[in-house]
Amino acid sequence: VGAKMIKEHLVEDTPSAVYIYANWCPESREYTPIVEKVASDLEDEISVKLINYEDDEDNKDLARALKMEGVPKMFLFDADGIYVKTIAGDLEEEYLIKELKDLV
Repeated sequence: VGAKMIKEHLVEDTPSAVYIYANWCPESREYTPIVEKVASDLEDEISVKLINYEDDEDNKDLARALKMEGVPKMFLFDADGIYVKTIAGDLEEEYLIKELKDLV
């Protein structure tokens, strides 16, 4: 169930990132606009899916499948859907762009 749920959020043959956040989290409120901008800037190269942890139980199940502890976090996957790494903490624009472009 976990792997299938994760794959539903990835784009086939495209490097992907799954960013999970929560509105109540100060760091999420700070970094989500940055992630949205980077996702827009790189939309031709990589798929970035933003998921609000609080929206529904499926999102919470996805976070559990990713063994997520705390928000915000970004999970990176290569074009084959293989997990590469997790980014947590300081999600500044230049750092995100570098990490995402490394997937391409």
